[in-house]
Amino acid sequence: MKALVRYYTIAVIISLYQNIFGNFDNYHFYRAQHFASELYEPRVAKDWLTSFDIWLGAGRAKHSHNDCGKTLHLFDIYGSSHLENIGCQVPGKNLNCASDLTVTNLYLDPIPVSGLEYRYTKGSFRIAEAGFSFIQNLTRGFFVQAYLPVRSLRSKIKQCTESVPGVPLCCTPLSPFAQTFVNSFDSIMSRYNISLQSRKQTGAGDLSLLLGYTYSYQGTATLDFIDAGARFGVLIPTSPAYDPRYIFNMPLGYHHAGFPFLLQLSIGAFEWLTVGADIGAIIFSSRTENIRIATAVNQPAWLRLTCTQARVRPGPILNGVGYVKADHICRGLSFWLAYSVAHQNKTDIWTDNSCLYNNTQTCYDPVRESWTMHVIHLMGEYDFTPLCAAWGMRLGLFYDIAAGGRRNFMASVGGGTCGLDIAWHF
Repeated sequence: MKALVRYYTIAVIISLYQNIFGNFDNYHFYRAQHFASELYEPRVAKDWLTSFDIWLGAGRAKHSHNDCGKTLHLFDIYGSSHLENIGCQVPGKNLNCASDLTVTNLYLDPIPVSGLEYRYTKGSFRIAEAGFSFIQNLTRGFFVQAYLPVRSLRSKIKQCTESVPGVPLCCTPLSPFAQTFVNSFDSIMSRYNISLQSRKQTGAGDLSLLLGYTYSYQGTATLDFIDAGARFGVLIPTSPAYDPRYIFNMPLGYHHAGFPFLLQLSIGAFEWLTVGADIGAIIFSSRTENIRIATAVNQPAWLRLTCTQARVRPGPILNGVGYVKADHICRGLSFWLAYSVAHQNKTDIWTDNSCLYNNTQTCYDPVRESWTMHVIHLMGEYDFTPLCAAWGMRLGLFYDIAAGGRRNFMASVGGGTCGLDIAWHF
């Protein structure tokens, strides 16, 4: 009995340990990461087993968490968008152009323009997503896996106003330069090729190609099994590039090559209970991109006038998952309760022309600071595979609940899963 308690204590500690590491294109600040058994449980160590899995989900958000974890309107995630310094140190301005002259006069205005903001008082974010997974077992516990997500994202702006906080713009006394800026706002955005319209994007995410290994130990007298697994491989940037024309431009993928790995452990007991945990990480390479950058302090996070070529290296993504599974408790019916945390470190940016751009200011960008997402996962699945059958289907439902975080949208995602297993005999 003491040995049994010791085993379960170790299992629970492993299952709940979260200060760690993701390995698929599954972790983004704008929605709760997805939990799926084919991604996060150790692979069944059966030679030549083939599995196809598809999941479909959708969700939306109207609120976000800022860097302190406080709940705000969706697009207030990075704080206030003060406009006084929007044109400060922006290169290539032509003072014979009315728009360039207006933004220059605004930050040189001798009358302080305290609190002039571009505010997103209402907005929403919607996502529809599908994930496709293929796993082919080899022999001696080895297998290969491919995973590709496809997403449709929509950022909708319901109301935007330039205002001094708490005071309607029409009742706000402004200096002549500030009033000219407000009257010319749309033409300034057009001059710098910036769109403030709602944005819809549809396309593939990034492709993961992995090699994995599973070891299953069943020699214990008190437990059903102890399974351990590892996966590592490459993340191929198949997602579209960043489009600097749109301020509400959410990434469909990472668009950077990455090197993921994943470690897994699960322990089974009582012929129905499984507890497990995963740790993993993605380390990204750098590449040159056409992006919008800050050229001075206190520039608005969403509205950046300067667009240039810069070297971008996303921060590594760290993820931890702990779960409890009631396995086949009623014929083929199984349930999962899981908790995960995902964290991406700050994205680093360097510009090639240090004479035009201050890299100190460029590197500080609230949009590219670190973010964290906490998620509670609920999932149920029914396995229709008859005993000793060569193939069988699985159907399931899931709900990924965005439970907290920093610099993240509160978008929970719900949907369904479908899987097919084929046992080949050679």
